[in-house]
Amino acid sequence: MGTWRIAYKSFLVVWLLIIGFIIVLSTTLLRVIHVIQSKHIQMIVKIWYQIFLWCIDLKVFVKQNNQGANNINNKGAVVVANHVSWIDIIVLGSVIPTHFLSKAEVRKWPLIGWMAHQVGTLFIQRGGGGDVELLKKQMLHYVNTQQNILFFPEGKTGKGDKLMAFRPRLFSIAVDSGANIQPMSIKYGNQKAAHEVIPYQLKQNTFNNLLTVMAFGQIDVYVSFGQQIDPSNKTRDQLAINTQNQIASLLEFTPEQVRQRYQRKAQSTV
Repeated sequence: MGTWRIAYKSFLVVWLLIIGFIIVLSTTLLRVIHVIQSKHIQMIVKIWYQIFLWCIDLKVFVKQNNQGANNINNKGAVVVANHVSWIDIIVLGSVIPTHFLSKAEVRKWPLIGWMAHQVGTLFIQRGGGGDVELLKKQMLHYVNTQQNILFFPEGKTGKGDKLMAFRPRLFSIAVDSGANIQPMSIKYGNQKAAHEVIPYQLKQNTFNNLLTVMAFGQIDVYVSFGQQIDPSNKTRDQLAINTQNQIASLLEFTPEQVRQRYQRKAQSTV
């Protein structure tokens, strides 16, 4: 049964990638001749993400607060979420139209890297390499043109059973632009423990992880919106801690499941 499930889902995913390539190529040409805008492309990508999740049998449940997704669609925001898997991008992108900040290695992936770049994904070197100021300038352009930009301040994927320290550097985008921060949480399954197949297993690459996910059957994913955070009169360190606390609360984590490496620094910053 598992083999047939993988074969069927793989067939769907391959066709979806082909369709996605055609869409990206078409929208890229239309953008060059100014027929379509970047924010319209994000809406198309959002629908593509939704179809991809259907193909691999992931079902997304969204919990909104009073602000919810409607407000985030009307004004650009700096969206921040916890990070469990490469699938996080597809899940969150299926809920809100947004650009993503991804690790630089993704840019080198055949086809996928090119497609991601064409739809507006930005790439960052691990360890702070690369032109950080240019990256910040590109992120500011998105929020200043009423588009969302999403990044994962933990800097790497975890198992989903704890929250790593939030790195404050990129929170300066909210400080510089005045755009609100929208905390979001993502949880696979309805348990506080790590999911069986979503996190990378030992020596597992993205392709093998995808096969494992497709063989598993339906996976429920829970996405929650926190209260937006106004960056006025706050430092980037304070914003990192406030956002981390909100996401920890959305995930119903205990203090032992949350690592706050930057707490002392933020409290001493005026």
